[in-house]
Amino acid sequence: RESLTELKNEKLKLSSDIQKKERLDEQLQKLTNTIQTLKEEIETDKISLEPINVRFQLKINLLSLE
Repeated sequence: RESLTELKNEKLKLSSDIQKKERLDEQLQKLTNTIQTLKEEIETDKISLEPINVRFQLKINLLSLE
């Protein structure tokens, strides 16, 4: 009788653990997607800022020559 109860409790715990793992896997996937999106946005922003950075560096160089 006691071992049956223990087995049922273990089954419940395993079921709960599986659900937790599934939720964590979903969260991991969402975070991974968010990170990828942010990396892409950063790269796009770096590319769009490059002309401004070049002009800025040119102005700094010109000022340093004075």
